[in-house]
Amino acid sequence: MGGGNHNKEVEEKTATRGQSDVNKRLKYVSLVVLVFQNASLILSIRYVRTLPGERFFTTSAVVMAELLKVLTCLLIILLQKRREDTGEGIGEETCEGTGEETGEETCEGTGEETGEETGEETGEETGEETGEETGEETGEETGEETGEETGRRRVRRQERRQERRQERRQARRQARRQARRQARRQERRQERRQVRRQERRQERRQERRQVRRQVRRQVRGQVRGQERRQERRQERRQERGQERRHVRGQVRRQERGQVRRHVRRQVRRQVRRQERRQERRQVRRHVRRQEKRHVRRQEKRQVRRQERRQVRRQERRQVRRHVRRQVRRQERRQVRRHVRRQERDR
Repeated sequence: MGGGNHNKEVEEKTATRGQSDVNKRLKYVSLVVLVFQNASLILSIRYVRTLPGERFFTTSAVVMAELLKVLTCLLIILLQKRREDTGEGIGEETCEGTGEETGEETCEGTGEETGEETGEETGEETGEETGEETGEETGEETGEETGEETGRRRVRRQERRQERRQERRQARRQARRQARRQARRQERRQERRQVRRQERRQERRQERRQVRRQVRRQVRGQVRGQERRQERRQERRQERGQERRHVRGQVRRQERGQVRRHVRRQVRRQVRRQERRQERRQVRRHVRRQEKRHVRRQEKRQVRRQERRQVRRQERRQVRRHVRRQVRRQERRQVRRHVRRQERDR
């Protein structure tokens, strides 16, 4: 008895610790996922609204996001239920093979508790290991004494299960109610927005109609005024045309005389320009010839100067060579004389 209770307490402590660690991790993971989801939703809606083409209502995007949230929550709840059911079934199956009543009862208790608290992993591992060990030990040691305790434990477990089921049902109901409320709110918001949009559209249409009417009236008045002005202008033009024709006849006569005079003057100017151009061309040709002659003379002078310089350089070279030869001859003579003197002295 003492060993079985101690094992149960240890298992419960380990299960609670594992649950606390898992809960902490789930908190942080859920926080990160929610932040990423909300930020991506806002940015994606903003980006899609900036693109060209037909636009959708932002409320429809929000409704779809909420529906996806509800569906994911329901799927997660169903998966948790299945895991709990599989954990309980595994704990009972592993404990049935002991062949003793007390072993079966203690195995069922441990398998159910661990399967409900820790899920598939902890339910399978602890249900199989502790079921076989505690089933054999308590079946041999205890016996009839544990009957009453196991009955009480069964009752307590059943009560706990019922409480958990009720809590889950309440949570589901609350989630459904919240989803319905949110859907209704979103529908109402959409309806209000649609009504507001329709009212705005009607106001805009009325304003446009009024503006069009005013514009049409203004255009009609302007057209009528223009027609009257055109009639007056035509009458004035006809009167002015008659006067201008009489004046134009006189002006044309004068212009013809002026044109003739102007043509004569231009002819005289052109003749003078041609004469001047011919004179300039002759002067330019004379200047070019003189420049060419001057250039040729300079080139000839440069060539002569270069030839003279070359001749002078050659003469200088020859003089230098001659001087060097004479100096060398004198040195040789002196050396010979010195050598002869030395030989005589010897």
